Amino acid sequence: MENDFNVKKNRPMICNISGVYEKMYPVETKVNMTDISGTNCYCDEEAARMIRECIFSTDEPILSDIRLLDSGNFHYLSYFFMEKIREPFALIIIDNHTDMQQPGFGRILSCGGWVRYAMEELGNLKQVCLVGMSEEHLSEAMPLPDDVSYIKSGSLAEISCEFPIYLSIDKDVLAVEYAATDWDQGQMGVDELVDIVTQILHHHRVLGVDICGEKKDGATEAQLTKNRAVNDRLLEAIFSLQEGGVV
Repeated sequence: MENDFNVKKNRPMICNISGVYEKMYPVETKVNMTDISGTNCYCDEEAARMIRECIFSTDEPILSDIRLLDSGNFHYLSYFFMEKIREPFALIIIDNHTDMQQPGFGRILSCGGWVRYAMEELGNLKQVCLVGMSEEHLSEAMPLPDDVSYIKSGSLAEISCEFPIYLSIDKDVLAVEYAATDWDQGQMGVDELVDIVTQILHHHRVLGVDICGEKKDGATEAQLTKNRAVNDRLLEAIFSLQEGGVV
């Protein structure tokens, strides 16, 4: 399968907005955006301009098509990477939430509505597949648009994408014993999550992957360690498949 990834030294691009990654990863591995205001949960126009400038104008040797996106409060960062895709593609999102909320006011990019926003704004986004959402959160997005499907984690064979994919993962899909996030969490185990990601990468051409779901508010050392362990498991699986020529 063709490898579309641009990976530098087997490292992800680390998007540090809340400052949580300063406690988790070496300083030199991050794109720092902690000084940008107007980013928490909602992203205003000026913040969007500055974010694009930070993540696409850097000459640092850390740019990668595998990204860590900080807290779920900033999951909308996926949008900025997807808008760079220049061919028809599908989004597969593994999350406890659909991130398809209607905007509460105006048309503003948000962590709770970025998927719907992307569907409206990105002409190349042709399909969305939701994986792992709780029934409660899924019901909030009903009825699903025709180009959106929901797959239970045990039915991944049902994922049918005729396009290359962008894969977005929020650790809040995991049960609390496996990760600590800023949002209510699902019941998935980390082994199951890694298996799902591996299956997806085995069967699709992948244009990019991102992972969010850090705990930015009051995280203990134990919680940070637990979250980094999940990141490491996911990254190990992604890089292993890539090196084997799978993705």
